[in-house]
Amino acid sequence: MGHTLPPWTSKYKLIKVFGNIDNNELAARLGSLSLFDRRGDTFWYDDFESANLIWQTFVYGASSAVALDNTYALSGAQCVKMTVGTSASSVAIIYRTLSYPSKSKLGLEMAFTNEDNIDYVVMGINLYDGAYKHAAEIRYVPSTSELKYQDSDGNFQTFATITGLKDDLAMFNIWKLVADFESEKYTRFILNDTTYDLSSYAYRKTANVTAKYLYIFIQLLSNTGSASSIRVDNAIVTQNEP
Repeated sequence: MGHTLPPWTSKYKLIKVFGNIDNNELAARLGSLSLFDRRGDTFWYDDFESANLIWQTFVYGASSAVALDNTYALSGAQCVKMTVGTSASSVAIIYRTLSYPSKSKLGLEMAFTNEDNIDYVVMGINLYDGAYKHAAEIRYVPSTSELKYQDSDGNFQTFATITGLKDDLAMFNIWKLVADFESEKYTRFILNDTTYDLSSYAYRKTANVTAKYLYIFIQLLSNTGSASSIRVDNAIVTQNEP
């Protein structure tokens, strides 16, 4: 004898429950910052929710500034606002020095808003191994919509021209840079929905005998003569990237 479904079920679709949720998906559902690209092991992260900014800063030029801001955020209650001021070659930088990781493929992911009035925004992973400085850096140029990588001579070379990013203080883009610090080349760069293969490009390597450490940063520069700002949120450093 068959079972008769309750009469209310005809009004609703039955929900199919899946049991095989992997650990990455479980972590994401429990509030992990790693929602965009989950490859690699998380080495360090900052959601900018602390009462104080835990990054070091550098600013140059009148009105240039860096501060936590609760006007907009990708997630949580706040992010960091970076402003380049009214002087020529105004600069704003946030940076962190971290303990030396395993010398593998390392990644840096950040969310940021775009401002068309800045000359460029740069994100970088610099690894100091006790003998050399390894500098993998990516630059976005709003005026030309170009993406550039720093080559082995320290020059920035265009690897893609994209459709311009939306100029909007509340609209966060996400980018992730991965570099192989064993082969001494870039690996890939991701911006929103597009992945770029950079594995044929060598990064900048120079002699440097300081102590071993990892240095990550994001930098703005502007020559427009008017104060312009972006916001940055959810920074994630990964190691052992595929």
